Parts: sequence; structure tokens; C-alpha cells
Amino acid sequence: MKKIISTVFILLSIPMFSQQKQEIGIKSNEELATIQAKRLSMQLDLNDDQQSKLAELYLQRLTVLDEAQEKEYGKEEEIRQKSLKINQLQKAELQEILTEEQFKKWEGLMEKRRRGFQDLRKKN
Repeated sequence: MKKIISTVFILLSIPMFSQQKQEIGIKSNEELATIQAKRLSMQLDLNDDQQSKLAELYLQRLTVLDEAQEKEYGKEEEIRQKSLKINQLQKAELQEILTEEQFKKWEGLMEKRRRGFQDLRKKN
């Protein structure tokens, strides 16, 4: 069940990154990564060092996903697999960046987000 939820979350999040950039007028992955890091920083009360490491982590993710979409256009399964692998690596790196308390709070935020996506799927 967790794999299904993670898969749905990943597949829904890939197009959201590009839509999110377009909607708020962001021109680069660097800008989006910085904005995402600041948003999470406010939710988790991160220090400047943690925020900069998080922005780097988001930038890596966005870059890899953009490259995967370009190289594997139309191959959703390959993109999904790559995204799952990135999520696992990102979670491990995130655990190193955040304190134990911050990481637990982050997991709670992600679970709330997953439930929101599930509710949206049920309504549609």
C-alpha cells in the first residue's frame, strides 16, 4: 500500500513542479528549489545551513527529473522508477540534514499531503 501511495504522490508531483514554475513565474530550477526550501524551512523551523542544504537537495531532484523527462519522454514507467529511487535517496539525505524532531514533523507533513492526494483521487 505504501508503494502505491508513494507512486501516486510521485506521479502527481512531477507535473506539479513544471506547473508550479509556470504559475508563479519562476524561470529556473534554482529559483524553485530556493522557494521550496524556504517554504519547508518555515514549516520546520530550519536554520540557514539546513535551508541551503535543502535547496541543494531540491535542485538535484529537479535537475534529475527534468533530464529524465527529456531523455525518456513518453516512458512514464522509467520516469516513475527513477523518481522512486530519487525519493529514497532524498529521504536518506534529508534525515541527515534534519534533526530527529524535524524529520518526524516532515514525515507527518508528507503523510498529510499523501492523504490529500488520496482524497482528491476519490472525489474524481
